[in-house]
Amino acid sequence: MVVVVGEKSGDILGFQLISEIKKYLSNVKFFGISGEEMKKTNMVSWYNTKDLAIMGIFEVFFSLKKILKIRKNIINQIKKIKPDIFIGIDFPEFNFSIEKIVKKFGIPVVHYVSPTVWAWRKKRIINMQKFIDKIFLLFPFEKEIYKNYSIPYEFVGHCLAKNYPIYYKKKEKKNFRLLILPGSRKQEIRYVIPTFLKCAKLLKKKIKKIEIFILFGTEEIKKIIINKKNKITPDLSVQIVQFSKEVLLSGDFALVTSGTATLECMLAKCPMIVGYKMNFFSYLIVRMLIKIKWISIPNILAKKKIVKEFVQFRLCYKNLFKETITLLSNKKKIDSMKKEFTKLHKSILRNTNKKLAFSIISMIYKNKKCL
Repeated sequence: MVVVVGEKSGDILGFQLISEIKKYLSNVKFFGISGEEMKKTNMVSWYNTKDLAIMGIFEVFFSLKKILKIRKNIINQIKKIKPDIFIGIDFPEFNFSIEKIVKKFGIPVVHYVSPTVWAWRKKRIINMQKFIDKIFLLFPFEKEIYKNYSIPYEFVGHCLAKNYPIYYKKKEKKNFRLLILPGSRKQEIRYVIPTFLKCAKLLKKKIKKIEIFILFGTEEIKKIIINKKNKITPDLSVQIVQFSKEVLLSGDFALVTSGTATLECMLAKCPMIVGYKMNFFSYLIVRMLIKIKWISIPNILAKKKIVKEFVQFRLCYKNLFKETITLLSNKKKIDSMKKEFTKLHKSILRNTNKKLAFSIISMIYKNKKCL
């Protein structure tokens, strides 16, 4: 099987999916693009996700030659080994460009994680019908979109939902714990972490007993965080720690970059504020294309504003500080946010990896019988 992911969130999904398939198929081999998590499964990794970790329209343009070379090499490898199935996990623009060609080789194609057709470029589904044999959906509202098209789909829920308890009582702590989740891509971290650090500095002065944790995913990201922290707030006492479920569950409040981290904070029932910033010209283009009001997963899932979002020009440390203090002084609002998080958690909780594994394995055997 060939599995291709392009970033940290897909790497986590890929690791869990591969681990589950291996429970039922002892002689299976995996190839493709992976991150550090998927490497633990002993798959043959042709490239690492960090080779594709590029954010923003203009940044992608300047890296186009590199991306096209990687894509060409992946397609050549697929043609050579002729896998039983191709599994594209998220990262739609890159994966779709490979899936179109792989489909012509007579290889079954599945895509795990719907592109954001509910946010922009809905017409992509028309083209997707030509090369995707099945798409696996994470969120229940996506079913309403796909039922009007001819792509076979299956709502499998989100595998991360099983990692967190539905109800969780935090352990008593001496200090208030603030979490900073600046993202998993180098570009987004450089845009948002200065604002998060300056806000944390103000909160340190306002809240007497406070601990500040900055979460990182890889050693490369850790180095960027340390460098920025030393330049922007050298005197601020923080703990820079590996991203983990246990740290999230211990948090009392979080400043979060939009993305999968907002989902994990939601699952950990950690109240949050979301911030996001990108290249100015990329932002102008995206703003014209996006059709939804919100960028964070809790708000998109709920179809209403549960968490406050500060995007681009509104992302400044004074705004974050003011909103954080307002929220923390309103216990009713914090409790309401946690209740909404619990409801949303239940809505995406399924036996995700088992459903995926069974569906993919059955597709392979069905295809073999047809040959």
